[in-house]
Amino acid sequence: LSSIKHFIHLEQLGFGGSIFHHSDASMLASSPVQSEMDQLLTGLGSIRSASTQLPPSSLYSFYDQVDRSAVSMTTISAYDATYANPYIQSPLDLARHVNVSNVARSAAIAAEAILRLARRIPSTPIPVNVSYDTALTWSNCLTSSFDCEALSSFSGGSLLTVRKRIAGNGEDN
Repeated sequence: LSSIKHFIHLEQLGFGGSIFHHSDASMLASSPVQSEMDQLLTGLGSIRSASTQLPPSSLYSFYDQVDRSAVSMTTISAYDATYANPYIQSPLDLARHVNVSNVARSAAIAAEAILRLARRIPSTPIPVNVSYDTALTWSNCLTSSFDCEALSSFSGGSLLTVRKRIAGNGEDN
């Protein structure tokens, strides 16, 4: 863990239109690494959350195990201070409500931030293109049809075929 400087958690990106980044206020005040991440994400178009805490996430698994003055812990989401998914656990909690454009934009922001930090040139733009069409194809594949060409090229068959193989009743046993 001591060699990891940045922890990024992506959460609930399929709702809303804006992209927010969350960090702990005490870390932002004491960690130059957190401050660097905050400035980088803001420069890439993410909005600093009004919240002064990290939202509940897997980042808390590391929170007490790292030197918080030497790392950054950031959650990128589609909500500001309060989690907001109007469809959660309702009959309308359907894939068609996912904002794929927001997911693709969030992926581009996270990827460019990671590339810049890995190259240690956070102020120099590194163009990252995330294809909306590819994101839409994968979204439809993984949330609607479960049997698509995109998945076949990666898994050697459809998700249904993969499920059959896992269950032990597929044709490749």
